[in-house]
Amino acid sequence: GVEFQDIESINVADTRCNHMLYGDQYQVSTTVVCETGMSSAPSNGPIRITVRGQTQMSSVHFKYLNPEITSISPKIGPKSGGSALTIKGNHLDIGSSARVEIGTETCVITEKRRENEITCRTTRSGGPKKVKVKLVVDKEEIIADNILYQYVADPIITNITPTCSLAAGGIKVTVFGNNLHAIQVAKIDVDMDNTDVVASSVPGKCTLKYDDGSSMVCLTPEIQLKAATDVATPIPVVLKLDENILVKNLNPAQMENSGPASLNYYPDFTVDEWENGTTAWTWAGIPTSNDSSAYLRIIGNHLTLEGKVAVKVTVGDLECKTTPSSTDREVLCSPPSLTTLQQYFEQNKKPGYNVEKGVDNNTEKEEEGYY
Repeated sequence: GVEFQDIESINVADTRCNHMLYGDQYQVSTTVVCETGMSSAPSNGPIRITVRGQTQMSSVHFKYLNPEITSISPKIGPKSGGSALTIKGNHLDIGSSARVEIGTETCVITEKRRENEITCRTTRSGGPKKVKVKLVVDKEEIIADNILYQYVADPIITNITPTCSLAAGGIKVTVFGNNLHAIQVAKIDVDMDNTDVVASSVPGKCTLKYDDGSSMVCLTPEIQLKAATDVATPIPVVLKLDENILVKNLNPAQMENSGPASLNYYPDFTVDEWENGTTAWTWAGIPTSNDSSAYLRIIGNHLTLEGKVAVKVTVGDLECKTTPSSTDREVLCSPPSLTTLQQYFEQNKKPGYNVEKGVDNNTEKEEEGYY
């Protein structure tokens, strides 16, 4: 029609569609907007528009469907929010607009809606509580009464052990606390706001250790100091939990030595060499037999940290189980049996390896990763 008033009625799948509310969006002969009415049941059909007594029908059919929430994951998260929530269900992509509410709090949709899935990020809650999840599509509310999301108190950190690392990072430390199971993504990093000696850092990932949320294992962050040093440097660290939580302090109520969390950083390890260029190490025990008490003593610097952490040692691809030493100048490792070593080097065509002398003319020594 030439005028908005020329439009007499619009029906969508045999249900009245109210166009009178959207006259300001009408464009002559090209666009008209209407709000669908309620359908008594799922249905589909063409769109019919009547202008000056003439009715035209679309070739495209419109569907009335019922969105449904069938599950959410995870079902628990910190009260500070920041958790990625995945909502599963049916027909979740219908309608022109949608929002998600967890109780009275908004869950911000972060990705394009899909038919069977919506992803949103939780926002801060007033406190711990269990609440329903609501999906609002246009003006329709969809609530699954039997599906609840639980906000819990934010995690606290009570201890970190060991408290040492090499500059290259990658040392496994155990972080103790509570409610850690409510966190999806955890990282440990340098607290750059409280140190002026670190030039840059790469955060280390954390993995939940027990389902009760009492501890997780983290790899210490890699750092680069602004100035080289030969001694340990205390570096403050921070736990980054999901999107909204930063933990910089150990909980004073549960720790005698409460205060900022920190790690002692040592220069990266080095291995001494003999005059002939081979790695400096000696045998203890009887290496010419399958003596289980035989072990290697490797000599260098920062091979053991604070008597607790030892570098990882491999012989070829075989692990040489390490034992921390009382001095950082050495690390002790128990190699595989002589028979196992011989079989390994025979299978890998490395006949030039002399187990007793520790010389391999075909490969270089390996020191990779840490415990």
